[in-house]
This record gives sequence, C-alpha cells and structure tokens, in this order.
Amino acid sequence: MTTSVKYPPGLVALFLVEMWERFSYYGMRAILILYLVDRVENSGLGLATADAAAIYGLYTASAYILALPGGWIADRFWGCKRAIVVGGVVIMIGHVLLAFSGSAAMMFFLGLLCIAIGTGLLKPNISTMVGDLYEPGDRRRDAGFTIFYMGINTGSILGQVLCAIFADSFGWPFGLGLAGVGMLISFLMISYHGGRLDAVGNIPKQSGPDRAIPIYIGALIAVPLVYFLFTNLMAAPEPVEGSGFIGYIMSLSLMGKLLFGTFLISVPGILIWSFVKGTRTEFQMMLAAMVLIIFNVFFWTLFEQAGSSLTLFADRNTDRSVFGLFSLSAPQTQNFNPIAIVVLAPLMSVLWGGLSRRNLEPSIPIKFAIALILVGAGFLFLVFGSTFVGTDYKVGLWWLAGLYVIHSIAELCISPVGLSMITKLSIARIVGMMMGVWFLSISVAQYVAGVVAQFASVDTVGGQVTNLKVSLDTYTATFTTIAYIAIAAGVVLFLLSWPLKKWMHGVK
Repeated sequence: MTTSVKYPPGLVALFLVEMWERFSYYGMRAILILYLVDRVENSGLGLATADAAAIYGLYTASAYILALPGGWIADRFWGCKRAIVVGGVVIMIGHVLLAFSGSAAMMFFLGLLCIAIGTGLLKPNISTMVGDLYEPGDRRRDAGFTIFYMGINTGSILGQVLCAIFADSFGWPFGLGLAGVGMLISFLMISYHGGRLDAVGNIPKQSGPDRAIPIYIGALIAVPLVYFLFTNLMAAPEPVEGSGFIGYIMSLSLMGKLLFGTFLISVPGILIWSFVKGTRTEFQMMLAAMVLIIFNVFFWTLFEQAGSSLTLFADRNTDRSVFGLFSLSAPQTQNFNPIAIVVLAPLMSVLWGGLSRRNLEPSIPIKFAIALILVGAGFLFLVFGSTFVGTDYKVGLWWLAGLYVIHSIAELCISPVGLSMITKLSIARIVGMMMGVWFLSISVAQYVAGVVAQFASVDTVGGQVTNLKVSLDTYTATFTTIAYIAIAAGVVLFLLSWPLKKWMHGVK
C-alpha cells in the first residue's frame, strides 16, 4: 500500500496499530463463547449456553459503551495518544488474566473487564487521530478512513483464523494468549511510531497533572461497578406472549435499560451543551451528526444479524458445501464480510476519490441512506434465493455469500464514512466524546439486534431444528420484514438529506 503521496504518513502507522488491536479483539471474540461453554476439565468455564451468550453480549456491548468515557478522558485530560497507550496496557493485562484464568471465574471476569475498559480507551481515540491527520476541508478524509477501515478487517480475518487454530491445536490459553500478542504488537507500534504521529493526539492545552486525579478516583469507583454489570445485569423477564416488539423492549434486562438510558441522555445532553457553548453553525453541525448517529442505530441493528440469526440460518438452512470439495462451518460463513471489506475497501476509496475530483461524490447523508437501502437489499437477495430451495429446504451458499458482499458494500458506505463524519462535524474540544457517542450507538444497536433475532427463533430438540420448512419460512419472513424497515429508513434519510446538508455547512 503506497501512501506517501496520496495519504499522510501517519495513516500507515494508525492502520497497523488498529489492525493488530483488532487482531486481538476479534481473535479473542471468535473463541470466547466456546471457551465459556467448554468443560472445566478442558480449562473452560463450563457455563450453560444461555449464561455464556449473556456474558458474550454484555462484553461486546460494554466494550462500546465504555468508548464514551474513553473519549471524554482523551478530550479533557490525556489526549488521544496517551489514552491509546494506557488502553493498550490495560488490554494486555486483561489477556494475561484470561490466558491464565483456567476455570477461575473471578480472574476471567477481571480479565474481560480489563479488555472492555482498555477497548473503551483505545477504540474512539484512534479514529479521532485518523481524522486529525487531515486539515478541515481535505477531501481525502473519507478515502483515508476507508483505507483505515481495511486495517480493521485485515486484523479481524487474521485474528479469527489464527487464534481459533491455536486454541484448537494447543488449548484455550494459547488462543487467548495469541490474541494478547496481537495487542502487544499494536502497543509497540503506537509507542514507537517513528515521529509520524508527533503532530496529532497530544495532551489538550487545558489539561494538567492535577486534573488527571479525578480519572484515577473514578476508575477505582468504576471497577466494582462494571464488574457488577458483568455478573448481575443480564437477567431479563420473559416478554408477555403476543406483546410483540414493544413487549420485548419493555422486558429488556437492566443492562439494556442502562444502554438505552445512557444513549437517550447523551444525545440531548451534548446537543444542549453545543447550543449553550457553541456557535449557531457548530450547533447545527452537531445536530446533523446526531441525526445521522440515530440512523446508525438502525443500520447496525440489522447488519449485526450476522452474529445471530444469519449464523443460525447458515447452520440450519444453508448448503455450505463449496463446489462439493469441502464444507464451511456456520461461523466460518461470517468471514465473507471481512474478506469482502478487504477486497472492496481500496476500490471504494478510489471511487470516493474519483467522484470527489469530479464534484460528484455523494454527501454523507446520501451515503448513509445508500447503506440502509443496501442492507435491506442484501436480505431481499437472500430471500429471493430461498425460492430456489429443494426438498432439503437449504439455500445455496452463494446466496448467503451474496448477502454478505452487498452488506459489505453497505458497511463501507456508512462505517468509515461515519468515523470521518464525527471528526468533521464535532466541536473540536469534544470530538473524542462524540466518537464515544458514535460507538455507544453501535452498542445499543448490538443489544437491539439480539432482540430482533428473537423473532426468528424456531423450535429445536437437542440443538437441532425439528422442521426445516418451518425454520426457512420463519427466517425468510423475518428477513423480509427487516429488509423493508431498512429500505424505508433509507428513503426517509434521502428525504432528510437536504436539510442535513444545509446544517452541515458544506462539510462533505
């Protein structure tokens, strides 16, 4: 990848830092739930499947919700670089605890807690640094974020493949330990960047050593609080039969209510602060950003069916053979997404750059709208493929692969563009916090995605579906419904694009 001419040299450094951090995150995540349910004799935790799934969901949601205080700490006290370095150290401590936890639940939870806290410090601030590489109005920004996003998915592929192989071949400690090695490489790269990042991510001017004291006090208070979240807040009452989606929302666990409450307080709270502290132009730009963040929740709620209903569909109603030579496992079908991202990201970067030079590049709201419509189109593509099933009620693998390719294009229209958008529209002194709100929206979406996936549940006996036809009909009905929701949301955003573009004051 040649970046010396087209892109700032610091982009290469941040690309590699993020790639290895994502190697760590996705490598551990790929084997986490299997480690949780494996027997104690095999150095697993021996948990019930429902408990393991609850812990997994809470961990992924926590890693994103902690991005909000992580961004605030960087804005007010440490600067992005120091937050990333500290976050990297905390993540490495977490991996060491996981690798040596065996069947010790206390050590395991503390390790998982460290990784979630460290990710909250690292994830929003490295994206902020990418934005800081570009001057205001630099049209290379979206293309640069697309290249950066390719690093995320490269790390994802490597981590999911290699950590799983190590865990399978040598045991859980080696798989979890290899994920920690990825974080060590990421830490070394941000610590020794050869001067390429000297101009970005530094300590804010208003900060001082004495102002860091509240962080340490807050951390001491937060550790037992977050530990309590991991161990107590996933229990939820069963929804009343026939109550529909509202019933599911009302029966959310305390963790779900906490996520929604934090999001619903953060969005108007930051807007009120922007109205009081910022100029009229800054407030309008922040308002546009918040509207797009809300639509981001819609996108990721549907996109994140990949880890739940789409994986179950792959397991139950997909013929996973590849040209009759070998078969993929259901979890392996998820790799269609990061592989497509790695292949398509450079092409999308060239596309945005070429359209920009011709003044034809779509605005940020239009890109978001395209993403929503494409995620709906992907589900409809799979539903159309289901009309060709035979007596085994299984869809060909390539229909599922086609869905992931379409969804990957949609992801490239919204995720790297969204990261870029936050750095463009946010008031400079709270850009880290705004990045935290962006990731908080993804945390909320991941939680709601689990609620949506429940509508595609089918009866099983011993983990096996009893009626494949009913299973196929249930999935296709659910996918059709959410496809129409996605397309409708995209159309609404298209209609809102004109006032949003006006509020953005020429930001592209």
